[in-house]
Amino acid sequence: MQLTGQRGQADDALRGLRAIKDTATAFNKADKLFIVSPLTGWTDSMITRYLAQNAIPEHPAKAAGAVTIGCVLCGGGAQFSNSGFPILRRQCPDLWRQFMVDWKAGEIVLAIKFDQPLPVIRQAIDRLGGLEAIADRMPHVFDYLRILPMGGYDK
Repeated sequence: MQLTGQRGQADDALRGLRAIKDTATAFNKADKLFIVSPLTGWTDSMITRYLAQNAIPEHPAKAAGAVTIGCVLCGGGAQFSNSGFPILRRQCPDLWRQFMVDWKAGEIVLAIKFDQPLPVIRQAIDRLGGLEAIADRMPHVFDYLRILPMGGYDK
């Protein structure tokens, strides 16, 4: 079983999958896996009220302005309006550096962003002095997975 924290409202706004996945419990035949989303019917006000009633602090990424949140490293995505990468870079610079430089996630971000294979990206990184040099001089290049927003992104 896969347990998610996906809410119906977030699903509608971010992915438009309500027509496909209009249930709190679904069975994925291909993976032979039950997917359970107990918060499917929860709204923003319900979440806010629950957090206040139970004295649960707001997620640091959400408090810093993230639209959606996920794990501390990605913050829910790397799109233009809700990327967690710049928030992680400002809030937890050491963790951001470990992720982008030490674990080499920066290579993958750049490969996706520029639609190039890793060997080409690695050569370009080497020409620029390495991931660490790029992270020091222009850390913003790792903030998003696209050079420009996709057409119709503001919808």
